[in-house]
Amino acid sequence: KPDFVIGTGGYSCAIPLYVAIKNKISTAIQEQNVLPGMVTRKFANKVDIVFISFSETKEYLKKENYFLSGNPIRSIIKNIDSRESKIHMGLDPDKNTILIMGGSQGSKSINEYFLKNYRKYLDEDIQFLWQTGKSCKERIKQITDSNIKKYEFIDDMDYAYSAADLVISRAGATAISEILHLGKPSILIPYPYAADNHQELNAKVLDGNKASIMVMEHELVDGVLENSIFKIIKSTETMNLFRNNALKYSIKDSSLLIKEKLAGIMLDVR
Repeated sequence: KPDFVIGTGGYSCAIPLYVAIKNKISTAIQEQNVLPGMVTRKFANKVDIVFISFSETKEYLKKENYFLSGNPIRSIIKNIDSRESKIHMGLDPDKNTILIMGGSQGSKSINEYFLKNYRKYLDEDIQFLWQTGKSCKERIKQITDSNIKKYEFIDDMDYAYSAADLVISRAGATAISEILHLGKPSILIPYPYAADNHQELNAKVLDGNKASIMVMEHELVDGVLENSIFKIIKSTETMNLFRNNALKYSIKDSSLLIKEKLAGIMLDVR
């Protein structure tokens, strides 16, 4: 006998939302991506409120029952002093640092790219924090350069983000929200097989607002990524532009905004 049912967009939310609506229980959806998922599209005009993370999402909704809340992020995600963080991660505090993230499982294409091209960056005095994922090849594991710190999975993400001058990432909603929250210059490489190609739309919106740069996976062989990396990391002005735009695009205190809105709806119902 819940007072409120909240769906976060996955397939498993569909039946609880359906049953709640049929039983006149208050409902909400929290949509993480720019493009609403199937469950959001199906139930958006039936629930009490849809929390959206990007203002562009409203273009895909038929009913104006949305509220721009942003995405809640983990409490561990916070800015720490950059030099302290680089030292903590075993890096040179005076070198530019790139954080490479291919998602929790790693990315074969991103790993392959840096495996073939990492020396281009070492030659420019750039060092890496590289989250390779569990499926990384043995030859990646055998790289022993002190300027490259490799991890299957990074637990100290607060230090990893804070050590990074530039983040290379997939364009999933959680990673994007954390990157924006911390004001990190970034290059987003959308996963091309994501449902409804939603990662590309996430990245495209940020690219259009100069809060990030989008590089498509098929462009990795064309030199587009290294051109984008050097464009950002070699220019303090460009770094500051993307840092400031990321912060502008971020919505702070998303969890609190959602909580307060839900509390208001529940009070009205009572």
